[in-house]
Amino acid sequence: MFFHGDITIADWIGEFKPHEINVIPLIEDMPYMLKCDRIVESYLQDKYLDYQRVFLAKSDLSLNYGMLSSALALKIALSKLEKLEERISVGIYPIVGFESAPFRENLKPENVDVIVEEWSSVQTFTIQSAFKYDYFENDVRSAIEIINNSKKNANGVEENDLSKIIKKSSGEYRKLALSLAPIISEISPYIPKRRERKLHIGLFGYSRNFNGMKLPRAITFCAALYSIGLPPELFGVYCLDDKEWEIVLEVYDLERDLIDALRYFNPEVLKIIPKKAAETIGKIRDFEKFGMDMEFDEQHRKITSEIIEIVKRKERSSLEEKIVQAAYMRRFLG
Repeated sequence: MFFHGDITIADWIGEFKPHEINVIPLIEDMPYMLKCDRIVESYLQDKYLDYQRVFLAKSDLSLNYGMLSSALALKIALSKLEKLEERISVGIYPIVGFESAPFRENLKPENVDVIVEEWSSVQTFTIQSAFKYDYFENDVRSAIEIINNSKKNANGVEENDLSKIIKKSSGEYRKLALSLAPIISEISPYIPKRRERKLHIGLFGYSRNFNGMKLPRAITFCAALYSIGLPPELFGVYCLDDKEWEIVLEVYDLERDLIDALRYFNPEVLKIIPKKAAETIGKIRDFEKFGMDMEFDEQHRKITSEIIEIVKRKERSSLEEKIVQAAYMRRFLG
């Protein structure tokens, strides 16, 4: 009731069912991801549950901090939730949203077994549209079966070393992303719209101004860069020294995701981006020193070269059509 002596809300609008609602915590920004165990433990203090599901948002984490930093943060978060599960004797079942682009964790029917093994402590993978609609139905069904039959296994990591790498990598990523904001903003209006989304407030990539620049949501951001042959997976990676590279590879198969992304790299893009960004990105050829066997998609390179020329000439009539063609070749938009 609103006031003493007033009728109850049930008398006013009827009985509410169900009588009890359970909430799935959603954790999506870096500071909260790294202390997700404390957040979940606090939430569970006055509850008597056999298990608790927790949603860890990966896409926005990648947009705000880069592929590498977001992957390492997710590794730390999953490890902490596993330790929490053991400590409080309540099952913790993580949910993570992955997409087909390596930037958003590279989940697609053709490599689902590898991803399930990489992220073996994830209980539920949310499936995005590219996974469902850009592959043959039988391949999708087989991939879903592999996911459903996977078992949740523990994967502990050492937080201190990874936290230092996260800070270093995300710093370089942000510098590059902001330097490329003008060209991303120029291309973004020509990325096909999927659906309207309510904006979050306060995150790096959510329509916020930085020196007068705005960056779009993750899909549009990723699609704009891929369309000019510049996979955002490369941002925030080259700054690693040999020791840091080894630490990363102990917990995360970074090379696999980089190789998948690099096939869509087009060196012509270095001519249309700021000089400092071009110098940093141009160093990717040095990845060969780590033994990475890179193969480039020549058809994708051809179409992105056409898009680069359109951007240089500032002729927009066929831009959206070319962007869609490139996306079909990759089997994902962004």
